[in-house]
Amino acid sequence: MAELRARLGQNSRNSSKPPSSDGYGKPSANKKKRSLRKRSGRKPGGQSGHQGAHLERAEVPDAQVPHEPEACAGCGGDLAGAERVGDREESRQVFDLPEEIALRVIEHVAVCRLCDGCGQLTAGSFPQGVVAPVQYGPGMHALGVYLHVFQHLPYDRARQVILDLTAAELSTGTLKAWVDQAAAGLTEFDEQLRQLLRTAAVVNFDETGARIAGRLGWVHSASTEQLTRYSYTAGSGRAGRVSTRRGCRRRAAY
Repeated sequence: MAELRARLGQNSRNSSKPPSSDGYGKPSANKKKRSLRKRSGRKPGGQSGHQGAHLERAEVPDAQVPHEPEACAGCGGDLAGAERVGDREESRQVFDLPEEIALRVIEHVAVCRLCDGCGQLTAGSFPQGVVAPVQYGPGMHALGVYLHVFQHLPYDRARQVILDLTAAELSTGTLKAWVDQAAAGLTEFDEQLRQLLRTAAVVNFDETGARIAGRLGWVHSASTEQLTRYSYTAGSGRAGRVSTRRGCRRRAAY
């Protein structure tokens, strides 16, 4: 009975079971874990020799706001029209966002020309990617993909951020289409990455449980010192583990 109770009480924290086997609930810790870190004896904050980040004055500011003195500090007289002494002035720079981040609307016009010689009408060509009468440009596409893929914002929250910053009303479907388009553009890169991993002398394979689209799944990694490729499998992860182990032996799973 004691052995059965111990087996039922196993989870990813007290055994070798993967985190995905815990389900949606988090296992409760029996006791509060104490940090293993020891005191270093150093003062908190930046250490001596650490290269910090700081603002530097701009050579040419975008705008300059003069602040005139209201009256003479000595006699209180009016200083309107008084001589300005520039070499005694002090300035301070403030880096900030503009009050309004507005989208720039660029209209592309396919110019038509009538040939004087033969009378043929010829029109110019639109740039690559300009395919609709009204559309968003590559900068907006990049922002949407960046917020969802790199910053891990859900589609609806990414849509809200773009609306708050630029007043552009996008749909979640539009954002998903941009992400799918960006992913399709990486097909050639991903194939080259797979080929480089296949031919590498040593490749490290690993896996971990994760929640993917609301369901438990597995994230697999194949990496060298310079390369890393991630993939995932839904479900229990058995198929992914078999594929990963075969990849270790055959160099073909990735």
